[in-house]
Amino acid sequence: MYNVNLTVHKSTIVFLTTYPPRECGIATFTQDLFHYCQKFLGSGFNCKVAAFNLSPLDTYKYPREVVWQIDQNNKEDYLQLARDINGDPSVVGAIIQHEYGIFGGVYGEKILFFMRECKKPILVSLHTVTPLPNSKKKKITEEIIELASTIVVLTKSSKELIERIYPKSIGKVFIIPHGIHPVPFSFQKEFKEKLELSNHIVLSTFGLLSRNKGIEYAIQALPSIIKKYPSILYIILGETHPVIRRNEGEKYRLELAKLITTLGLKKYVKFYDQYLSLHDLLEFLQATDIYMATAINPNQTVSGTLSYALGTGRAVISTDFAYAKEIVTPDIGRLVPIKDSPSLASALFELLKNKRDLRSMGRNAYNKTRSMLWSNVAKKYTNLIMKEILNK
Repeated sequence: MYNVNLTVHKSTIVFLTTYPPRECGIATFTQDLFHYCQKFLGSGFNCKVAAFNLSPLDTYKYPREVVWQIDQNNKEDYLQLARDINGDPSVVGAIIQHEYGIFGGVYGEKILFFMRECKKPILVSLHTVTPLPNSKKKKITEEIIELASTIVVLTKSSKELIERIYPKSIGKVFIIPHGIHPVPFSFQKEFKEKLELSNHIVLSTFGLLSRNKGIEYAIQALPSIIKKYPSILYIILGETHPVIRRNEGEKYRLELAKLITTLGLKKYVKFYDQYLSLHDLLEFLQATDIYMATAINPNQTVSGTLSYALGTGRAVISTDFAYAKEIVTPDIGRLVPIKDSPSLASALFELLKNKRDLRSMGRNAYNKTRSMLWSNVAKKYTNLIMKEILNK
């Protein structure tokens, strides 16, 4: 039996993930979780990171918590990481932030090399849950579930899916929501002034740009809106996803720019083509009147961007993808069909016609998301991994 004396030894938990400065949603998620877990665990614990890179040529100047850099396509890197963890008595467990696209092989199957070899408790957080997986993806996911000590999903619907598709998961699946940052509730005026947006009704969308964002449908909804609300400004925050940019350059952004020109919307849509700091991002969200979540994948089971918008106390209009259907209720926003510009326009008209109701939605969104603060999320993660460590 592997014994841990938590009062004597400075024990270590290893996070396996992509990690900043690599530009990736999972990377940002993990950095926030890492820092809050370290804060919650205190000086008696040491959290470390094994960061995954696309290839040996993709290297970054990582912060000091990154002890290992793993080539996602190199089997030996996975095995050596497991050996290092097994051979270090201070390492008491590992937390994997799982997404099929960030580990090598078909559907990220190479993470299994690590999981098969690792002898310490492993918590796996599944950010994507596919409702109709093909046989290959299902087999990989089954083994991940079997090898993990604990599975975390981010929504109730994801838990129900996992337990239905993978019955052996029952009893080891726990729900922990996406984290949000602690910001005081505020109205838009102060931040609009700071960002020189005072004369505008601000709509915004943020995140790494890719076709699954569905931004063209929001743009196509604007012509009818600006006739009644000519002070509308739709802000699109974020650079093109690095993997997309590598494969096709700025093709999608250029297509959006062409659409904006064709529809005569150059005065009403603005791109911020950069990877924003958290501080800048939160200020833009706080200046926002309505956040637009326009994802086109109906099975998307989590959205950090939508979570952050709600967490800053902003009303939202979202397409009815899986995560949005669970989190967006009529008192905080509106759901519309995917790829449906007329429905987006109708929802905008409805929310913009009553400023008092819009403010109430923002306040409701803020109040309903307090349980999602990173401090609460980190506490839940650490309680789960500690339970597995103590039971080992």
